[in-house]
Amino acid sequence: MIVPPEQKGNFSSCENLPKVSVILLNYNGVRFSELWESLFVEDYPNKEILFVDNGSSDDSLARFQEVRAAYPNIVSRVICVGSNEGFGKGNNIGYAQTTGEVISLVNPDVKVTTHWIAPVVEFFSAHPEVAVIGSKLMSLEQPEKSDLSWNCIDPFGFPHIGEISQIEPKEVFFVEGSSIFVRRKVIEKLGVLFYPDYFLLWEDIDLCWRVRLLGFRCMIEPRSQAYHVRGGTAAGRWMKRGKLHMASGTRNRLVTLFTNYGTTRLILFFPLAILLTLAEGVLLWGTGQQREAQGVLQGLYRAVKDCSRLGARRRRVQTLRRAKDIEVVRLNLDLVSGLRQLWQRWVLARDEVTR
Repeated sequence: MIVPPEQKGNFSSCENLPKVSVILLNYNGVRFSELWESLFVEDYPNKEILFVDNGSSDDSLARFQEVRAAYPNIVSRVICVGSNEGFGKGNNIGYAQTTGEVISLVNPDVKVTTHWIAPVVEFFSAHPEVAVIGSKLMSLEQPEKSDLSWNCIDPFGFPHIGEISQIEPKEVFFVEGSSIFVRRKVIEKLGVLFYPDYFLLWEDIDLCWRVRLLGFRCMIEPRSQAYHVRGGTAAGRWMKRGKLHMASGTRNRLVTLFTNYGTTRLILFFPLAILLTLAEGVLLWGTGQQREAQGVLQGLYRAVKDCSRLGARRRRVQTLRRAKDIEVVRLNLDLVSGLRQLWQRWVLARDEVTR
C-alpha cells in the first residue's frame, strides 16, 4: 500500500504523500505546447515532471523550457535523447531517472485537469490490488464529450472501445498510455516498463497484460480527468494511418499475443490472428489503402521473424504468471463479439479515409 491507512486523504503536507513522477514524452509536439502548462498548474504538491525529448527538430524543447521557467517551484527536468527512439525506449529512458513511487505517463497532446493526480493516489492507497490506473479521457475539441476509451481487446489482440462510467471507477483489461499511472514496485516486479523494441503502439496493452498476469488489476478512475486530442500524435481515429504505424502496430500486436498468452490460448488464437492479419492487408489493399496494406504485411513478416527469437522473453513472462488466462482475459471480447466489432471498426476506418 502506497499511503499508510492512517494518512489516507491527508494532503496537508507533502511528507504524507507518495511522490508522483510524470513523464511527458515528446517528439515534434510544439503544436501541443499550450497544453503542457496544465501539468504545472495541477495541484498535487509532491510531483516531479520529466520532459523527455525524442530528438525533436521543431521548437518544442525550447517551448517547454519557457513553460517550466514560469514555475520554478515545481520540480522539473529535461532529458534530451538525441534521436527518435520511439515510445517504449523513450519512456524507459525517462523512467530510469524518476524517483517517484507512482509513475505517470502522459502524451504531449493531453491537457490534464487541476485535480488530476490526487484521486489516483487516493485510489491506490485504498486498493493495494490495483497496479495501473488510467484517467477518464475527454475530448479536447468537444470538452463536454468523452473521448473514445480503448480498454479491451478481442482474442486476436485488436483493441476495442469499452463503456466507462462518468462517476464510478471501472476495471478494464488495459489503460491507454495517453494518461496512465503505474506503481513503481510493480514495474520492478515486471523487470521492465516497456520493451524497447515496441517503437510505437501496443506498449500500453502489453504492459497492462503483464500486470494482470501478476494478479494485479487495472482501473479507470473517472475523478482523474484529462482532455485528449484523438489522433493528435498518430493520425487516425478508428485505425492508425500510415505505413509506419500499421507496420509497428501489427508487429507489436502479434508479439504481445505470443509473449503473454498461455499455451492453450496461444495455440488456439495465434494462427487465427495471423490469418486475420493477412485478411486485413488484403482488405486495405482492396479499398485503395496500399500504404497501410504494405505496413500490415511488413509488420506480419517482422512479427513472425521476431517471435522465433523471443522465446526467452515469453518464458520470463510466463514464469512471472500468478493468474490463469481465464481470469486475465475475462474483461475482453469473446470470439464472436470480437469478429463483429472488428469488422465494424474496419468499415468505420475505411469511411474515415474516403470522406
